[in-house]
Amino acid sequence: MKKVGKILLVGLAVCLFLCAVLYAMYLDAKNKVDPPGAARGTPVRFEYKASTGSYRLHQVVNDNDHMYLLYGYNGVLEVYSLDGTYQYAYSLYADMNGRFIEKYNGVSLYLFDMHGNVYVFEKGVFIKYLPREEALPIRTAVSTLGDSTRFKIRSGSVWEGDTCLISRPSARASSVAYLIVIVVVFIRFFPKKRKLGG
Repeated sequence: MKKVGKILLVGLAVCLFLCAVLYAMYLDAKNKVDPPGAARGTPVRFEYKASTGSYRLHQVVNDNDHMYLLYGYNGVLEVYSLDGTYQYAYSLYADMNGRFIEKYNGVSLYLFDMHGNVYVFEKGVFIKYLPREEALPIRTAVSTLGDSTRFKIRSGSVWEGDTCLISRPSARASSVAYLIVIVVVFIRFFPKKRKLGG
């Protein structure tokens, strides 16, 4: 009878845990604010903070005044001040299974799409779009990635040295938290096997 009670208790704990996860997912979906859609070559600037928590942050680049966060698979470029204050963002046309890469040459920020087209930004402002044929000189001149030496991505968040400037959720961290809860439940409710002859 004790064994049945423990199994029911573990089942109840797992059900409650799953309900909590589903409720959190529901709240995320309910409060989600998507970036606007964009056509190829015509980025859309928007001022509100879109829900990018589930997006993978690929690169962070900075110039003298701005920090640029690129969500390469989603075609979103967020612009922050150097102290980590959100300013605005751009939505770009993102191809299926495509990815943007950002490069910085000290003056201009270049976003390359999967086809070799280039979006040019200066001082946080979109300047022009260059189709693949016109972008060839830029692709050969700017050959290295523009990753920031000042800011780093750690666990999905943006850090300057030991200070977290932009805190973002990490999918890996939430997976670890879920795993810890499950392990604690099983350790708590399943007794250790007794040693024989003891």
